Amino acid sequence: ITPAPTQTAITLDQYIESIQNEIDQIKTIIAAQGMDIHVFARNNSLVYSYTIAIGTDDIESIGASLEDALNAQSSTFEVLFQLKTKIPSAESIIVEYLTKDGTIICSKEFK
Repeated sequence: ITPAPTQTAITLDQYIESIQNEIDQIKTIIAAQGMDIHVFARNNSLVYSYTIAIGTDDIESIGASLEDALNAQSSTFEVLFQLKTKIPSAESIIVEYLTKDGTIICSKEFK
């Protein structure tokens, strides 16, 4: 069931632009943890892509921990998906963690 929009529909790119200040604040916070974030639209999904400065030999153990954390935070991302009221075309939120060379450590899609 798609909720009826409460205001004029916007695109994912417009939504990302509207939350740019929050994204910049997150970047500042997570930079101290050796991470970076890039928020963008991929097809009809809003993607939160975190880059972690780790070596590729640590991927398996870190990937399992990150997957557990994403599963524990599922309700948070499902609540965030209420953006569908603003962006009816949005299909999901994707959270992914990458190494600095672009290797996917962990990825989860919330619908």
